[in-house]
Amino acid sequence: MRTSPTARSRRRSPSAPAAGADGRTPLAQSLGHRVEALADHLHDALEGEERGIHQARVATRRLREIVPIVADGRSHRDARLRRRLKRLTRALGPVRELDVACGLVTARVAGKAAPSVVALRAHLTERRLVAFDELRDACGPHRARRL
Repeated sequence: MRTSPTARSRRRSPSAPAAGADGRTPLAQSLGHRVEALADHLHDALEGEERGIHQARVATRRLREIVPIVADGRSHRDARLRRRLKRLTRALGPVRELDVACGLVTARVAGKAAPSVVALRAHLTERRLVAFDELRDACGPHRARRL
């Protein structure tokens, strides 16, 4: 049995995106996955894990990209969410940069114990501790839940 071209085109172009098994649109599912990823990685980041800090920062950047697409952008709630994500990304940044710097120093001077190398490592470690304290203040568990 043949169908008309009009009938075929109506079947191919639904008016709304297809919902997934959980009833949410693919965009809403993506947002949900990104929120879950941030929650998981933020927990590890607040424990001080280097990989958790990196992954939490990546998750915040990804969320900051998808939120304007999903949100209407006119409500105060949407603006507050975007501000909180930006603040969280900024708090994670210095800790991540210092982790990278420490890793580079360690890789470049492996096994060398020159006084300058020891002083540089101590300086980077001290700065990381300060940045990590600021991260905890900026997004401790009480603030992370409000996100």
